[in-house]
Amino acid sequence: MDSGRYLYEVQCLATNQLRMTNKASFTKRLSKFAVLSILLVVFMVFFMKDQLKAFLENRSSISSRHEIEAALEFPTITICIHPATKLSAAKKYGFTTIYDKFYKEVPNSTVHARFDNMSYILNTDFYVRSHMNESIKEGLVYIQELFGEEKFLFDVKGIRTYSHGTCYKLEPKFQMTKAPLRFELEFILNQELQEMDKAESVELIFTSNKTWIGLIYDVWPQVKPLKQTIDFKKEYTSLFVNKAKSIFGEMEQNSSNCIRNVILSSNCSFQCEILSYSDNLPLCESVQQLQCNLDHIYANFPSYSDCYLAKEATYYTLQQRIENPYHFDRNEISTRVYIGIWSMKIDIKEEVSLLTTEDFIGSIGGSLGMFFGFSISALLFLCIDKAINQFRNMC
Repeated sequence: MDSGRYLYEVQCLATNQLRMTNKASFTKRLSKFAVLSILLVVFMVFFMKDQLKAFLENRSSISSRHEIEAALEFPTITICIHPATKLSAAKKYGFTTIYDKFYKEVPNSTVHARFDNMSYILNTDFYVRSHMNESIKEGLVYIQELFGEEKFLFDVKGIRTYSHGTCYKLEPKFQMTKAPLRFELEFILNQELQEMDKAESVELIFTSNKTWIGLIYDVWPQVKPLKQTIDFKKEYTSLFVNKAKSIFGEMEQNSSNCIRNVILSSNCSFQCEILSYSDNLPLCESVQQLQCNLDHIYANFPSYSDCYLAKEATYYTLQQRIENPYHFDRNEISTRVYIGIWSMKIDIKEEVSLLTTEDFIGSIGGSLGMFFGFSISALLFLCIDKAINQFRNMC
């Protein structure tokens, strides 16, 4: 009986000892986990905060390089007469600024009819000819290169703009495969224009076939166009340009469709095209229609301006400008412009992220590896073991 009770007490003591050991082991693991978590948070705050901030802010730098292209995009050239408004037409409507045509109603007249009457119209108010005396008109036209026999195809289209009136876009339908490539264009004002309507100059805007749409409202969020003003009093001006390209991180947009979608999101009773975006919407005819759609664009300008973003934006820089200040034929108001690209070289600027997602993850992994392998953590755990063992002995 005594031996049985003794055996029972021994078993109870062993069980209690095992429970105490398991409890101490659990306490030890819990303490290790708590200390490790605290150290990890402290490590992340003090050692990873700069990398985390750089990643969240999407910091970037610009790298530059030069490349020789086998096929080069010739610039889209937009022709605008300056000043943008015929003063006789503005006076007829009682307008005092070029913007009155958008905001002042005139009986028996649509917004765009007034716009066209006030603008300089190709082959009515002015003419454009190539060096072979070929007349440039809207639609597809071939222009022969200067000092060569080959002809190149351009698409000529009138575009309405907010500040420049009606301009004419010469969009190349070819890729350059040789350099230099040069063209001559002659601009001639109609002699029958009233004296007050005889323009001072012609402005040439060089863009790519995608970025020209920024001219409509002069919205250029990524790259600025090359603008050159040519005085009608000059005999000729030679312009030599270089192609350049900037590469961004934004997604590619179809500008015309994007702007169309912004307009279609309005609550206007008549959703219409204000100027020259695409052929998918009707033109606004009244001031009320135009004002409603224009107010909607202004109210949603962040979404509207995003329509101009692209992953790659081509632009052109001026290499050289040579001009003759004298005009030999005083019987007509005209000027000639030589436009050329000398080289197949392109200047590229690329926006490079300082810390990509892959780099950030790799940085975290490397830092955590260093943290878990750091000897101080092992030293702290050793101290914890000693403290727990001492506490157990005291108990």
